Amino acid sequence: MRRLFALVVLLLAALPAVADRIAPPRPQPLIAAATSDAVVVGTITAIEADPVKAIPHPGAKEEIEYRVLVVKIDEGLCGVKNLTQVRVALTADQLNSSHRAMKEDAKFLFYLAQHHTTNLYVLRAEHPSVNMTDRMADEMLRRAKVATTAIADPTKALKAEAKADRVLAACALAAHYQRSLTVASQEVERPADESKLLLETLAEGDWTRTGTADDGNPLAVMFGLGLESNGWRYADNTKGKDPVAYNHEAFKEWLAGKGKDARVKQLVPKK
Repeated sequence: MRRLFALVVLLLAALPAVADRIAPPRPQPLIAAATSDAVVVGTITAIEADPVKAIPHPGAKEEIEYRVLVVKIDEGLCGVKNLTQVRVALTADQLNSSHRAMKEDAKFLFYLAQHHTTNLYVLRAEHPSVNMTDRMADEMLRRAKVATTAIADPTKALKAEAKADRVLAACALAAHYQRSLTVASQEVERPADESKLLLETLAEGDWTRTGTADDGNPLAVMFGLGLESNGWRYADNTKGKDPVAYNHEAFKEWLAGKGKDARVKQLVPKK
């Protein structure tokens, strides 16, 4: 199941830029921030005149041409410590896309991936940048901050006073720990106390909610945390009972028994 999740994420990350010409994907600011290498609110100060060529992803045989934005960091949410600006590479299609309006002096919430062979960051096709003049920009930024603050201090976020905030933080952390990487990776275990708190928070969420983790649906991020080694598996045969309710109760029972010492797994770059 973990391999399936990683494959789905990898396929999404490799979506061609032509998707921008069809329709922008549904915004998922929580997941976008949780699975990005860097998240910034920044102002475009220049568009470099000379294009840059680079391979788009590991294993690609041909380079593609990128245009480069120089972005002044107005607020760095994660991944840009001590930086005042970043250079962001995007294709001509992305630059000209009507829903992006990338131009000098425009301010955006950028979800960025570190290019694997250059010092550039690249835009993520599956998570469009948010123009800060958009009607929902403040809410998009708020959700992104929920994710990045949780990653910075998991325990504090998982102990938030409001249940809804705790569940969103847990969803963000689960997505962050299982995100696919473009470099050789390995699994490591999260601390025992944090793992217990994270799993308990996922258990207290509403598994019947539809939608993604951005909608507060814990079930959307349950797969890929490496819990199978401790005996947890989503049951397909629920003996005629509602599958979601059945598995939710089964998970809580597992967590109180065999899963009480389970450790959440995280994918990290291999040393």
